[in-house]
Amino acid sequence: AIDAKIEIEQMAWEYERRHGVDVTVLRPGFIYGPRDRRNLPQMIRALRNGRFAFIGSRDNVIPMVYIRDMIQAICLAARTPAARGRAYHITDGSRTTIGEFIDCLAEVLGCPPPRKVIPFVVPYLGCVLFETLAALHLYRGPTPINRTALNFLGYSRFLDITRARRELGYEPRIFYREGIPLALKESAN
Repeated sequence: AIDAKIEIEQMAWEYERRHGVDVTVLRPGFIYGPRDRRNLPQMIRALRNGRFAFIGSRDNVIPMVYIRDMIQAICLAARTPAARGRAYHITDGSRTTIGEFIDCLAEVLGCPPPRKVIPFVVPYLGCVLFETLAALHLYRGPTPINRTALNFLGYSRFLDITRARRELGYEPRIFYREGIPLALKESAN
């Protein structure tokens, strides 16, 4: 999925060049919030089943953005003529670690916080194995972890949002300690 995002962005820039269409690219971090059917629910299931494990380190910084802040960035980019032809990272601007995020999620869910940390190479080899089996038509169905999730959980990444703040007037309003309970509450309604 990460490679797909890069390819799609390149296609957008090419379309702009060929057809003279205005393009602005927003590069979000991990988007979470109500009605998320994929990312947060997978984490919740793993926590509730006691199967969540950190990959590499609990201290990996994860770029994240609550859905309302992402929508704010989209609206600002659409209303800002100077945004044409520019790319912006959109996150909450924090240096929140996966450990902090998951501990908060576990607390809100009433689950014990996970402590298990597995070396990065273990799930990486699992991804390679399942991709190979799928290519040989020996395995079908969802894999225990895919490379997108592996990259999200297994690397430390901070995305600088200074350009979005300066050029778009973007200012994140919801951080994970407020966002996690809000996402779960709004999803329940």
